[in-house]
Amino acid sequence: MKSSPLANKDEFMEEALALAHSGVVSLLIDAPQARNDWVETKGGLLESVKQQSDAAAHQVTDLRRGLTCFTDATTLIASASLTWP
Repeated sequence: MKSSPLANKDEFMEEALALAHSGVVSLLIDAPQARNDWVETKGGLLESVKQQSDAAAHQVTDLRRGLTCFTDATTLIASASLTWP
């Protein structure tokens, strides 16, 4: 995956920018496997499966954090609109 030039958040950047013109907000994250600190496990199949499982859990955590940021920002924008003079 590291050898692919598009195995990160840049893969969908063009689409995200095009959609942004229509008011769509996109959440683009790097998968754990695309990050610089990723080292493929040298163990057997069981170790590889565990590493992929851990990576999937990490990706879900990243997505949840991103969604929380969206929610918090939306709440701030809505409350600012209500109290704006």
